[in-house]
Amino acid sequence: MRVVGALICLGVLVAGCGGTQQILRQTRGDKLYEAVSTHSSQVVSVIDSRSHTADRRLPMGVPTSDWRHLYSVASTSLVDTDPQTGATLSTMPLGGAYRLPAATANGVPGGLAPNGMWLVVESIDSSQSHMLIVNTTTSTVRRKIDLDGYFQFDAISNDGDRLYLIQHLNGREYYVRLYDVIGGRLDENIVVDKSDGNQAMV
Repeated sequence: MRVVGALICLGVLVAGCGGTQQILRQTRGDKLYEAVSTHSSQVVSVIDSRSHTADRRLPMGVPTSDWRHLYSVASTSLVDTDPQTGATLSTMPLGGAYRLPAATANGVPGGLAPNGMWLVVESIDSSQSHMLIVNTTTSTVRRKIDLDGYFQFDAISNDGDRLYLIQHLNGREYYVRLYDVIGGRLDENIVVDKSDGNQAMV
């Protein structure tokens, strides 16, 4: 049985009355992945495109591009789920309360490198931002990052050496910053300055 090999455009919308559903993009195969959001939970429902019945539900998470892994956070653990079967492939303790970064304004999960090898989870308190860079192949933490201020994940390179972060200055203005993973430091240069009119820095 073939499974949809598609990008999961998780358009999760929370309605004021119960919940919403959105069919995710279907390519080849006989399965649809439907993002379902209610007041109490967010899941991905796997729909048989022929019978239009739900085969199973998966945790809301971020998938690899080949759709072989779906990463989610449950309590203080990172969970790797096989979307084809719903089986848990591995569980990794994170050592604290972290979450997948939001990839869009409405909370679509992100945090994964394009090649799927690196995953970033984050935790933000009143004065600091905390992140873990996880090697998804070995299920180990490559680096733990603690920064003063309000930072959020933006992107990570395929080699895991460059982490791009959004540094929030206030409710509207922000910088895009580069974190040197090898050196373990935030680059002093600003990649993009959105504090005074969308001006890229060289």
